[in-house]
Amino acid sequence: VRQSEQQPVMVQPEVTQVNAAEYFEKIEANIAEMRWSQAEQLLDAFNADPTRARNLDTENHIIELRNKIECGKDNARADRLVADRKLDEAKSIYEDVLVKDPTNAHAKEGIVKIKEEYSKMGVLTMTYDPAENIQVYINDEKRGGVPMELMLEPGTYRIKVVAEGYHDWQKEVVVKAGDAKPINVKLS
Repeated sequence: VRQSEQQPVMVQPEVTQVNAAEYFEKIEANIAEMRWSQAEQLLDAFNADPTRARNLDTENHIIELRNKIECGKDNARADRLVADRKLDEAKSIYEDVLVKDPTNAHAKEGIVKIKEEYSKMGVLTMTYDPAENIQVYINDEKRGGVPMELMLEPGTYRIKVVAEGYHDWQKEVVVKAGDAKPINVKLS
């Protein structure tokens, strides 16, 4: 009589779950220090870890941290634009941050500073004929889109508007703080 051989029982090793609190603490520390890429790398590593907890609190915390990182990166980009005196672009980014996080103090403060800077500037209100397929240059620098209102620091500016099939339109304008000047561009 042949005895049946017993198969050895395979014991699965116990998987140790990654410590979410430690990860979150490190990520928060990087956010506090404005080390956005390090915070993002840690968050991505935690999110990809197969041993991490999968529950509503953890998932919500991941979303919250990702939003903080994105807002921080956007605020840093807007700060650089402010330093480069590209106030309209910076203001737009700060406003986008406030859509993502209405309580974001940095973005609110950035908008207040930009408004203070605007009060020291002059405004050119631009109208165009024709208004399609034109390009606007200020001191030979191309502006994105077709500006209807230009906020400029006091000074002298060369404005040029070009459109295919038309003669270029050019004008030198002196802008003073608090000025509001209408500029009617008629291409021929």
